[in-house]
Parts: sequence; structure tokens; C-alpha cells
Amino acid sequence: MHKASIGTTQDSLILECVGVDTVIKGIKHRPGYGKGDLVEDLLLVLLEDKTSPTTSIGAMLNRLESYLVLARTYHTTGVGLPVYLMLTPLENEAWWSRVVDGWCEQVASKGASSNGIEEQLKGSVAVALHLVRENYWEQAVETQFPTWGILGNNHLDGTLITNQHAASLVSNFLEVRLDEGDAEPNLPMICRLVMEYASATDNLANLWVSQGFNSRLSNTYSTLEDNTASGGVSANDPTSSGGTYRLCTWEGTQEAELLVWTIPSAMSQACAGNFFKFLLKLSTVLAYTDLSLKLKVRLAGTSNTIGASNWKRLAPTVKLHELAVLRIPPNRLADNSQAADMELVLTAKRGTTGGSIGVDFIQLLPLDGWRRYGAIDPIGPGDTIEDDGWQNTLITYGADRKQVNTHIGVGPGFRLQPRQRNIFFFNWSNSYDQVVLDKQLRVKVFGRIRRKIL
Repeated sequence: MHKASIGTTQDSLILECVGVDTVIKGIKHRPGYGKGDLVEDLLLVLLEDKTSPTTSIGAMLNRLESYLVLARTYHTTGVGLPVYLMLTPLENEAWWSRVVDGWCEQVASKGASSNGIEEQLKGSVAVALHLVRENYWEQAVETQFPTWGILGNNHLDGTLITNQHAASLVSNFLEVRLDEGDAEPNLPMICRLVMEYASATDNLANLWVSQGFNSRLSNTYSTLEDNTASGGVSANDPTSSGGTYRLCTWEGTQEAELLVWTIPSAMSQACAGNFFKFLLKLSTVLAYTDLSLKLKVRLAGTSNTIGASNWKRLAPTVKLHELAVLRIPPNRLADNSQAADMELVLTAKRGTTGGSIGVDFIQLLPLDGWRRYGAIDPIGPGDTIEDDGWQNTLITYGADRKQVNTHIGVGPGFRLQPRQRNIFFFNWSNSYDQVVLDKQLRVKVFGRIRRKIL
């Protein structure tokens, strides 16, 4: 072991290091008291340094106790700074584990008095330090992970993302591949997304980002285009994805089925019975305030509904609409089973009469991780949104790298899964509630590898 210490990111007390008057004589692990933690029992020998009052045995004991109080306070209230047990087994490779509680007690050697005074008088004291910490080690310095776009490639300078599915050179998805051989497969890594608006004109207001790893949804099945649906009338529009949208008209107050997409068996297998949000892009803003939509799933070629979302009332002034959650397929598949072909049906209703809407596409948003960034103020060319799940911060930097606050994040955030496909999907609108499809983001992904054993 090169170095061991306890403390915060601002200061620490060295427990083991060449030339330091603290020596670890023993280490023992045992199960913790809560979910996901363990107790680390350290036997320390503190050596008196007569030349400095700050390194006296009493000062070191007080410092240990202060770190334990700080760790306990942060864990229970979130106030203050987190405390870490830090190890550096190799040069320039620091790892830490967050301390959530702990206590220390003086250990008298054989023949010493019970309060250990004799040991202190001899210039040393044995202390049992009991640390309740998280049951893993985490890199103290984050790593940038390579990302792949529609063209493949290993991008460390960021992957370009466009605001539509399957454009010729870029698309609205990227993949993060984690090939760390000894990273724990069930220890997800909190990640930091860096999203730079990379177009020279226009701006970005509301942004949706979703992540899939439990489902195997790929770019092939992630977007339901209007030209793959039955129903409605196709209309040309250069601002729509693929140059067309589907005009859907209905009459009466009963709910009406507008469009039907086939969900082939391969898509059902990929979705794997997971829950999805659905982002609907319209070709024009609505003329109504009382339009509600929902999605239904049925077996192909039948009229029997086997799953349905809740109704969602649409806002009249926007083109991107977040529909309710639905499971695809409605039940999880048994191992080694083959899913049947199904149909996804977009259904509408109004309170008084019929209506019409122009549907461009529906984007499937996996819910293994997701965030919606609501704009207080849009970002422009060169501005960057940084969503740091590890520090729980959402910061925007202007093109001049000055910090501003432009967005509010809603959603649980993102965790990277080792040895699995981590796929992210992106969609956004500008400050005029328009969806300009050829605008681009440059995305980088950072995280901290976690291991059980160093």
C-alpha cells in the first residue's frame, strides 16, 4: 500500500505512508448495519511527534473524531462535506470509499492501564478505528469514456448528435461501452454528461435525454416514423423527419384510433418488457386546448388491447409532447421465449368534437435512466450543459466558460453499467417550441469506475 488516509476533498489525515507517524497494524472487514455498506476495522498505532502540537496523539484523536462526526452528519442530513477513506495502491491511481459512520476507541496493551495513559506517556497509543463505509472503492478522479455514434468510431473529443433519427452522418443516439474487466457488473457508475450546442445558429431550450441498458433497444427500433404507420394521409414537409408527416383527422367525441405501427417480434425482444416514455413530435402546434392522446398495444391482426398508457392532455403551443409511460411488451418475456408481433396504436379524444393533427414521429425513451431539462433560458452556439450526477449539480457554461443557470433537471439521472450497452437518446426544441432537426450537440460522457476489491 502506497498511502492511506481519511478526510474530505479539502483536507485529510494520513493513516499509512512512508515517513508518517501513524501505522496501520491490522485491517478486518465485516458486514455493515445498512444496505450496501460494510465495517472496516483498522488497528492504528499513533506515534507522538514532540515537535508539533498538531501531530500530538490528542490532536490526531480529535481530528479522527471530527471526521467521523462530519461523515455522520453528511450521510444523515446532506449538510457539510462527505468523508472518504482514501487509498493509493499505485502511483497516480487514487481510490476512495465514502464513510457514513464510525467510532474509535483506545486499545490498551497488556500491562497498561485501562485508559491507555501509560501508552501515551511512552509516546504511542493503539487505536481501533471502526469505519462504516460504502461497500466499494471508487476512482477519485473521473474517467472520460469513449462514445460511439451512427458511424461507429471511438470518440473522445465528443460524439455529434442531431435532433432526428438516422440522419446520414449523425443521429440522435450514442452508445457508451465500458470494457473495464474488473469493474463490478452490478455496481453502476454515476456519470457526468457534457452537452455542447454545436450549431452556429438557433438555440436549444427543452431537452430530453434517456438511457437504456436493461432493454436492448437499438437505433433501428427507437423511432416510429410517420411513413411506417398505417392511417392518416401522408403530407410533404421539408421540416419534418424524412420530409413527410401524417395528417390525421377524426370526427365525433368518441376516442379515435389515428395511427397504427407494427411492433415486430425483434423489437419486442429488444424492448424486453421494460417501461418507456414516448416523445411525440407534431408537424404544427395544436389549435386545441382539450386534446388528449394515449397509446395502446394489441396483438397484430386483432382488436384486443393487451396494454395501454394513461391519457395525456397536450399543451397547445409546443411541437414536442411527452406522452404517458407504457410497457413494451406489456408483460416480461419468459427466458428463451419468442415475442409475438404486436401493434402500437395512437388514440385521440376531445371533449366536444373531432379534430386533426400532423404526426411526424414518436421517439421511444427507455427509462433505465432519463432526464428532462426544462429551460429557464435557452443556450446558444458554444454553450455547454454539464449534468454531474456524482456531485448532483446541473451547470451551464457560456461560450466564454462563465457559469450561468439556464435549466432545471427532472428525472433520476444516469448510471453506467459495465459490460452492457449503455445507449443514450436525445431530442430537443428551441425557444420558439420548434424542432429544428439538423441542429447538433457534441456529447461527452465521464464517470468513476467502481470496484469491490483493489
